Amino acid sequence: MHVEKTSGPNQKTHFFRFPKP
Repeated sequence: MHVEKTSGPNQKTHFFRFPKP
């Protein structure tokens, strides 16, 4: 699982792209 943490609205997009199992 690869989740990138970014400061901004893109953070939600990253979580949606890589949801936790």
